[in-house]
Amino acid sequence: RRKADDRDEATALTIPVHSESRFEPFPLTDLQQAYWLGRTDAFALGGIASRAYLEIEVPAIDVPRMEQAWNAVVRRHDMLRVVVGTDGRQRILPDVPEYQIAVHDLRNMSTVEQAERLEAVHQEMLRDLRDAGEWPLFDLEVSLLPNGIGRLHMVQDVLNADGGSAAIIFRELGELYRNPGKELPALDLTF
Repeated sequence: RRKADDRDEATALTIPVHSESRFEPFPLTDLQQAYWLGRTDAFALGGIASRAYLEIEVPAIDVPRMEQAWNAVVRRHDMLRVVVGTDGRQRILPDVPEYQIAVHDLRNMSTVEQAERLEAVHQEMLRDLRDAGEWPLFDLEVSLLPNGIGRLHMVQDVLNADGGSAAIIFRELGELYRNPGKELPALDLTF
């Protein structure tokens, strides 16, 4: 065992930032390449996108405010604006249109009809295999339920956000939804 006073001096990790080539195509990681190839029919069990699906109930949901918060997160995180070309290289889009959240009004349906429609939304979102070369690689929809509850349905492709990244994205979405117009600290690094 080493004593605390025998520790090596901390070595700073320097990561070069190439902002001038930020929007130029660049290679997929090995894991991204596996996900991308798995989307094709080139394999017996292919034709499937690796995606995460999440539902969150939001009391007194304000859909325009949620859209504003989500669009701020998209502008903030380059990988939410990524597409993958047919050559297997990814590219961050400098600008994308404002994302609009689809809304399903289930407030006047019976409990059984609501459950059926919620399951249909879930299944439709999971079946929607988006072209990796077209933005966006995510989908957000809201189902309006009685008593002011909104169910936020989210599908996130893992080509552009792994679990750790998704946790950051969802945390920031919540923060910006609760505090519209809040300035988050600048990001020094992109993918």
